[in-house]
Amino acid sequence: MSDQTSLLNAVRSRDWRAIQAAIGSNHGAPGAVIAVERGPIDGYQGSIEPVVVRHPAAPNVELLVRSDISVAAALLGVDGRLVPLTPAFEAVEGSDELLRLRLTQRDLTTQGVLLVGEAGVDLTALAPQTLALAVVDDRWECGAVQTSCATGDYVCVFESHQRCLEQDLTFTSQFPVTEDSAEIQPLVDYLQLYGAVTDVTISEQPVVNDRSGVWHALTFTAPAGAQVARIKAFTEEDVQVDLQFRVVDGVVQVLAPVDGFQPGLIVVDTSANGARFDSIGVTSSPAPALLEKACRTWSVSGCLKVEDALTQSGTTANRALVGVAVRPASATQLGLGIFLPWVPTSTDGNGCFSTSKTFCGIGAKAGRRLRTTLAWADSKVAIHNPLAWETIFNASFFQVHQNNSWTSPGSHSTGTLLFKEYVGGVLGDTERHRQALTWYVTHALDNAFNAQSSWLRYQNFYKIEYPHPLWGGVALPIVPPVVQLKANQWSLYTLVHEIGHVWHYMHNSGVMPNIATSLINGWDTHNCHEDYNIAFLEGFAEFFQRQVLCGDVFNSAVCYWNTTPRSRNGLINHGTCNQEQGFGLITPLHVSYNDDGVTHALQLLVVDDFYKRNFLHSSNAFQPFVPSVQLSADCQWYPYDNLNLWHVLRTFRANSSLGYPTNFQSGINYGISEFYDRFRAVNNLPSGYLQDRKRLWDINAANPISVCRKPCAELSPWWTGGPKPSTLVANTRCDIEPVPAGQTAFVQSNAYFLKQPRSCPVGSYDTANCHVLTPAPGTTPFIWNNNLYTTPLPGNVCPAGSFDTANCFIAATPPGTTPFIWNGSLYTTPVIGACAAGVLLSPDHCYIGQPPTAATAQITSGFFSYPRQ
Repeated sequence: MSDQTSLLNAVRSRDWRAIQAAIGSNHGAPGAVIAVERGPIDGYQGSIEPVVVRHPAAPNVELLVRSDISVAAALLGVDGRLVPLTPAFEAVEGSDELLRLRLTQRDLTTQGVLLVGEAGVDLTALAPQTLALAVVDDRWECGAVQTSCATGDYVCVFESHQRCLEQDLTFTSQFPVTEDSAEIQPLVDYLQLYGAVTDVTISEQPVVNDRSGVWHALTFTAPAGAQVARIKAFTEEDVQVDLQFRVVDGVVQVLAPVDGFQPGLIVVDTSANGARFDSIGVTSSPAPALLEKACRTWSVSGCLKVEDALTQSGTTANRALVGVAVRPASATQLGLGIFLPWVPTSTDGNGCFSTSKTFCGIGAKAGRRLRTTLAWADSKVAIHNPLAWETIFNASFFQVHQNNSWTSPGSHSTGTLLFKEYVGGVLGDTERHRQALTWYVTHALDNAFNAQSSWLRYQNFYKIEYPHPLWGGVALPIVPPVVQLKANQWSLYTLVHEIGHVWHYMHNSGVMPNIATSLINGWDTHNCHEDYNIAFLEGFAEFFQRQVLCGDVFNSAVCYWNTTPRSRNGLINHGTCNQEQGFGLITPLHVSYNDDGVTHALQLLVVDDFYKRNFLHSSNAFQPFVPSVQLSADCQWYPYDNLNLWHVLRTFRANSSLGYPTNFQSGINYGISEFYDRFRAVNNLPSGYLQDRKRLWDINAANPISVCRKPCAELSPWWTGGPKPSTLVANTRCDIEPVPAGQTAFVQSNAYFLKQPRSCPVGSYDTANCHVLTPAPGTTPFIWNNNLYTTPLPGNVCPAGSFDTANCFIAATPPGTTPFIWNGSLYTTPVIGACAAGVLLSPDHCYIGQPPTAATAQITSGFFSYPRQ
């Protein structure tokens, strides 16, 4: 970057090209500042560099800075004095590694250069790690805007001020505006602030009423020597009338029209020739109250689409833009062309919108110019340039259509507005086209998520900042998440990668540690050896974009061929690692700590035709599969060609029944190895599936097709403690061992069990207890001294049992059992024998074992078995 003097001279003279050259790298190099959230304006007077504006209506400067170091800020004035600043620091939700530095407009006491960097460092040295932003006055210089307009053409004058005026209308406290604001008052207020002819009033009561007419007094404030050259009235009927005036004793008198003043606007012009902003003033007409409250309605409709030649290879289609915020605006001659906004609406499922506004009172009958603006914003996502004029000073709405004729009440259509590059205007602007395509992609993804499961959708609001003038290719894990893309870094590939990070942040358990630190260390999260969780974070995002673009959502032309999964043998010549450390991914540890290693590991989980692929080549070249390969029927394969992105995303979800009470956490100790095990469990896959696919953890000497795993080779967990082998039977099932003779086997919760033996020393077993006796009519059962009895019939007759001088003794209760009466009958509990095999888990369940992972337990022909997988 250039020296301090050159920079300050550029700021002092507002030489934007010089500012751009002088600031150089001091707005993009890594340092104390991680991101710029708010404050500068990109595009100020045509500059592409960030400029902070000193104005009460301008936003605060908000930066994300490192929390692990002391950060200092200072303002280097154009006079060369350095003023230390005391910014406020706030916690950033979702990140322990970042703080938000906030500077208000009161902190910016002079023009100069805002410097932010590490405390203790000489900020004025302008090292690349110091953030530098130009601080300027006179944000628009609206009063100096001049356009060559014909004498009396005041609409022309104010059209040249439209941009300045609208920005003031929206954001300054002087001009609070709503959809119902009067169409004259904003213009009066604007001239009062920026104009040279101010405080214009016309007396409500006449000062003279004579034979020549009714005269009202005109007063105003103007530069010395200014004299009235002409006065014109604008009415709501779009009629312009030149008013007569005279000067009597230094007082300007205005002659009222024969039918009196009509509701409208009065313009006072002090220029002899032409029409200039600095020579006119305005005021409301001193008209009487309206006798009729006329109302008129205007309607605006249209559709928004974007040309898409990227998401589907070889196909160009016009995609509907659904849910876009649309805000019409209208202007009248009475209001001298000032556009006032309507209540926003949004596009429907076909990308179309329709809205109306009814005007009553002054100006209701006036013809209107109609303008359509839109903003890329809904409840899920917002897309904008955070440092652009319209974002900061016009609520992110930008113009896409305008009707330049004065329209009558009724319905008006914009037609279909198609964002298409190189067609001219805002619809053909490259950045706008990319924003529109970004909108389509984000919503197509959300729809695809929802089609699988509502849990997969974006859980919270997030922002995409494009084009961002400072940093790009970054997705910040704060609340809400923010994706930042520079103008020259936009691609469908990069966009989907960063959206993958956002999805990860929203579905991960806990906070994402170490991200800011990883950005600081080399300004990159793609180093050869990253933290465990950073490698997973980046590797997952790369996998996400590959699957989204290569068939699971889109079928894009940017589905890169070289993302075909490789074994570690194919990554030992990894370019980044060779450059950083002189060797590639030569150990399993290197794989888990490298984002490419994680990407290929995830792709190995879901790739089709796995057993037909060639993994032996050690270069980074494409590893194809061989269609002619035939899988032998004598081997056990686990192709599972139906696995895809959705199976990986569902793996993140909490599943307490499988031992995962929280969403997957990408933490210091959680990465691809832990994800592999969780993926297998969540998707109910056999353990052999992972054994085949863990090709990044071993240097395999053979391709998968060369490793023939025999059917029924997987072992079954068994009650004896050691895993149990099985035998292939009839090429259809795997028998583990026979059910013990005389035992009853059953399957519950995909596990094998035996019924625990039951016996009845007295009575008969009824599948639950021992039924001893149903007493004869006229007798009553009872239990006394742990024995079973009934009362006798008359004459001491016992229909069952024996008379014991008092009652009928039925039976003594066997040891280990308990007598009871149920439904009028005598019972005892059964004698419970030991498990003939297995482990007792409940009163009648003897656990035997389970089939291999993902197999289905069954009892077949007297054997514990499972179908061949």
